[in-house]
Amino acid sequence: MLKKSKYFIPVVLIAILLPLAINAQVNSSDELRESSALTRYKNKEEKEIQSELKKLSKEQVIDEINSISKEVDIENNTNVIIPFALNLFERNDEFSDEEMVEIVTNNSNAIITQQLMIDLYTLRNENKFAKNDLKRLLKEDVKDELKLRIITRSSFAPTEVQILKDFIKEDQDDLAFASLKRLSQIDVKDGYKISKDILSNYKNQSPKKISAALKSTAKYFRSDKSKNSELKSEFINVCLDVINTTQDEILKDTSIFALSDLMDQEAITKIIDNSAIHEQLKVFSVDQNVIVLKNILLNNPTEEEIKIVVEAMEILPIIDLVEPLEEVKKTITDKNLEKRCEDVLEIMRLYGHKENLKWRG
Repeated sequence: MLKKSKYFIPVVLIAILLPLAINAQVNSSDELRESSALTRYKNKEEKEIQSELKKLSKEQVIDEINSISKEVDIENNTNVIIPFALNLFERNDEFSDEEMVEIVTNNSNAIITQQLMIDLYTLRNENKFAKNDLKRLLKEDVKDELKLRIITRSSFAPTEVQILKDFIKEDQDDLAFASLKRLSQIDVKDGYKISKDILSNYKNQSPKKISAALKSTAKYFRSDKSKNSELKSEFINVCLDVINTTQDEILKDTSIFALSDLMDQEAITKIIDNSAIHEQLKVFSVDQNVIVLKNILLNNPTEEEIKIVVEAMEILPIIDLVEPLEEVKKTITDKNLEKRCEDVLEIMRLYGHKENLKWRG
C-alpha cells in the first residue's frame, strides 16, 4: 500500500490507494507504452519510486508527469501517476500560489499536471474566497477541462455566483452541469429558480443540463417538506415523462434518482408502480425511502397505500416494517391483498434487511 498522504488527491486517489509499482501498472495493460519516464521506474518497488522522486526537484517531478502523459492515456490509467501526484502534494509548501497558477495556465504542461495544480491550489486556499486567483481564469481563455476543475474544486462566496449563472446559461454540457450543482450547494433556492426554467423547456435542453436541473430541484424540495405540493407534483411528472420517453439511459437513471431523493410518498409510489423502471433501481429507492413507507403505515393508510408498502416489501423486505405492517393488516378487507401481506410478512421476518440509517441524515 502506498504511504498515506495527509493531502486528498481527487484526480487520482479515487477510493483507496492500491498497492502500486510502476512496473506492475505497465505490465497490467496492453494500452500502456513505456515512455522514457516509465522506463526509469520499471522494476522498482513502491518505496524505491518514492525515494527516487524525493531526489528530484519539484520542476523535475512535473517534467516526469508531462513526459508520462505523452505516452499513456492517464484518464484510463490513473494509477500510473499516483506516486508522482503524491510527491507533489507532500511538498506543496515548496510552491507559491503564483507558481501554481502559472503551471495551470502554461499549456505546455499536460492536462493532468494542470489539474493536479488546481487540486493543490484549491486545497491550500480552501474557503479563502478573495485569495483564490484561479477563479479569475474562469473568465479567461483557458481549456474547458480546467474551468470545470476550478468550478468543482473551488469554494464560492454568494457574491461570486454570477460566473456560475453565466456558464449555466451559455453552456449545454459539463460546465453547465457543474455550475448548477455548485450553485445549488451555495444557495438551494437560487439553484431551484434556474432549474425550474430549464425544466419548463426541458425537451429543448441537453441531457446534462436536464440532469443538473433534476438534481438541483430534488435537493430544493427535499430541503423543506413544507414547500408547495403542487409544484412538487409538477416536478414528479417531469421526472416521469423523462423516464418514460428518453433514450438516454444516464438521464433516465438521473430522473429516477431525483424522484427517490425527494423521499416523498407520491414519488416512491410512482417509482414502485412504474414498469419502465429497472428492479435494481426500485431496490435502491425502497432502501432510501423506508422512513416514508413507515410513515404511510403509521398514519391510517388506505388499502391502496398498504398495497404500495406491500409491493415495496416484495421488492426489498425490511424487518423494521414488520410490526407496523402487521398492525395495519388487521384493517384489510381485500382478501388478495391480505394474502399478499401475509406472504410478504413471512419473507420480511425471515430475510428482512435492517433499515439503512444513512438515509435519516
